[in-house]
Amino acid sequence: AALVEERVLAGVVADNRAVEAVLASAAELQAAPTLGIETTGDRRWRWHRQVVATDMDGVVRIEIDVTTEADVHLAAEASVFRSLR
Repeated sequence: AALVEERVLAGVVADNRAVEAVLASAAELQAAPTLGIETTGDRRWRWHRQVVATDMDGVVRIEIDVTTEADVHLAAEASVFRSLR
């Protein structure tokens, strides 16, 4: 049950970061931090966001990885596509 709870909470963090990346302007996305720590469900989570070019001009893939603050194993991940125009 603890592993399921960890994955669900980490998934919330990943999804929240993905939504923020989609809603941000292109300038805000480029200026936003790519690493961070946040608290969700009384736990601290480390997240990393990476913007990756695609074959389509002006479209990028945004990848978000989430781990527990003290651990290095991947607890959740999310990927979204968006235009930079």
